[in-house]
Parts: sequence; C-alpha cells; structure tokens
Amino acid sequence: MVSNQRSNASPSGDTTTPLQEKAPSVSYQQFMTMQPPVFTEKGNPDKAKEWIEEVERIFGLLKMPEEDKVNYGSYLLKGDAKNWWQSTSEIRDKKMQQFLDLQQNQLSLEEYITKYRHLEVYCPHLYTTDQARAGKLVRGLRDGLRSKVLTSRPCDLDEAVTMARCIEEDCARSQKDHHKKAG
Repeated sequence: MVSNQRSNASPSGDTTTPLQEKAPSVSYQQFMTMQPPVFTEKGNPDKAKEWIEEVERIFGLLKMPEEDKVNYGSYLLKGDAKNWWQSTSEIRDKKMQQFLDLQQNQLSLEEYITKYRHLEVYCPHLYTTDQARAGKLVRGLRDGLRSKVLTSRPCDLDEAVTMARCIEEDCARSQKDHHKKAG
C-alpha cells in the first residue's frame, strides 16, 4: 500500500528544494463507489495478497495520496483482520518513534544504516522524497561524519550512505597512516 515519491528539481533548476507534489484528496464516497473489497480472512496469505493488489489498483485509479492509503485501506479490515491491525498499531507507533529518535551515537555506521532501513519501513509517510530520506539519515550521523556528508549534499539515501561510508573509510585510513608515521 505504500510507495515512495521521488523528488523533482524546481523550475529554476534548483535541486536543493524538491517540489512538493500534493495529490488531490479523494473523498470517502469516491473511494467507496469503486466497491473496494473488505478483508476478513485469518491467516490466509494468498487472500491477503489478492486483497492488497485489488485495493492498490483502486488507489492507483483514484490517484490516492500516500497519506490517505493506510486510513482508507485499514477501514476495509473487518473481524479478525481488524483486530490484528489494531493490535499492531501500538507496535507501529513505537517503531515510528524509534525511527524519529534514531541517532548513530555509539553504533557503527553499518549498524546505524541497518537500523535506519529497518525502522524506515514503519513510517514511509514521514519522509516521502529522496532528499528528505537522505536528510534524515545524515542528521542522525555522528557530528564529525555528519558535517562532512552534509557538505557533499547527497541527493538521495543511497548517495548519502555511499558518501558516509567513503568518508568514514577515508578517515580510518588517515588515522592508520598517522599512527604508522608516529610509531
């Protein structure tokens, strides 16, 4: 039910500030006229997959804004499926807060990147552009590494990760060379 929007350069050619393309909202009546299927199955992954595909198709036809998909989709859950969804709400909220609070601190860079990517899936609606996702990752880096990656101005998450890795490797190599010369 979720996909990431990609950033666009502004008309002036400035790539630092992505345009926010806001999809028009879809009313409840518009959504329901498409006769979306209700999901009540318990423990049936094939039925769940079919339901998700059908609801995604309706979202696509209506050009449903990302921020509305979860609300509209979860409304179609009934019975055991609704109970399951409500019980996972608390878990999703905790994971989202962990993502918002995530900082590298004492984690290695690889541990931080892994944790970032794991937690990011719980809140794709918070950082919807490539540049915003990269910015969130960079802001959580340790001070020295953060400032160096920031000056590189990464455009997307993969570029930010690559830059952080390269800068960290370069710093480690420099320290190693310094210790060889000093020793």
